[in-house]
Amino acid sequence: MAYRTQAQSQIGGYGVGQSLVNASGVATVRVGPSGLGTLWFPQQAILSTTTGATDSSTAIGYLGPAGVVAANILFQSYQGGGDVQGIAIPVLQPGDFVTAVWSGGHPGDWATLRIVGTLQALTP
Repeated sequence: MAYRTQAQSQIGGYGVGQSLVNASGVATVRVGPSGLGTLWFPQQAILSTTTGATDSSTAIGYLGPAGVVAANILFQSYQGGGDVQGIAIPVLQPGDFVTAVWSGGHPGDWATLRIVGTLQALTP
């Protein structure tokens, strides 16, 4: 079966990742497109923790391949418990990731990164 048609939709649940905040108050979440021919066109990064708006954690967002955390700083948030960051990335392809690293969080909280935008994927 040949995959030739490009379908477009919202990134939705594909752009959501979570991590448990460790005893040091740190959490790392990485999300990115997967699958041959899949492209993401992100517009926003939404950050949240279980504690929410009263959480005094901070978060830094990076753009780059897996295993390279400090490749390119994409955003910095002083409201890691609940923040929306506008991001301007032309396109993400498989192997590209947005990584958010929280610090100063509450141990045991869930840290969540959600990427909002559109995606293109090949369909039969």
